[in-house]
Amino acid sequence: MSADAVRPQETNTQRETTTQQTGVRRGSRCSRLAVVCVGLLCVFLLTTNIVLYMYYIRDQTIIANLTAERETLLSSIRNLTEEKEQIGEDLVKLTERCWFNELKTFGSSFYFFSTERKNWTESRQDCRKGGADLVIINSKEEQMFFINQKHENFWIGLTATETEDTWKWVDGQPLTDKFWKNKEPNSGDGGGGDVDCAVFTTADEDGQRTWNDLPCSGKENWMCEFNLTNFRLNISTKRY
Repeated sequence: MSADAVRPQETNTQRETTTQQTGVRRGSRCSRLAVVCVGLLCVFLLTTNIVLYMYYIRDQTIIANLTAERETLLSSIRNLTEEKEQIGEDLVKLTERCWFNELKTFGSSFYFFSTERKNWTESRQDCRKGGADLVIINSKEEQMFFINQKHENFWIGLTATETEDTWKWVDGQPLTDKFWKNKEPNSGDGGGGDVDCAVFTTADEDGQRTWNDLPCSGKENWMCEFNLTNFRLNISTKRY
């Protein structure tokens, strides 16, 4: 075989080899590209799953919070219903008693004025039997409210029986706003005896001072106060 015949064959062989190598390189690039695409797809799917899981956790937290709020609201409704029923029962007890002839309201309180006369201790006991107590007057507005009722003498929930000359309200509060009449309290002007209970009398010259200290054993009308704010506080304390 001549040299001229061999050269074309070698040339063809070189071309085939080059073509094969080029195909291999192209296949390798495609494979790498496919691997990269699969990796990116995995990253995308993983990111999507993480985001969806975060949304799921958030939604579960929201649902749990809403459920807790719902239970709290239902509990509040039940408590308010119980308070309403208890208030109704106590008011019925008070209104069924025969010793009062008036029911007045001021702020968050109901007031009951008695028609009987008893000493300070007995008067308070009657109030407490109905879930109330002797009236507490702790503002100028409330003092003027009672002055306008035109009642002459009635016991109020102010006493110095625990410590002489230390006046406190029946709920334990110290005396702040004071509406003593002129030269009162005077502890009976030294005449001795138990002069440690306060009574509401007719107004003094300035129109606001009505309190006087009298013997707790004296017989007077009395004023009961049913305070809704204190009632709710007592109910909450008993419940928890």
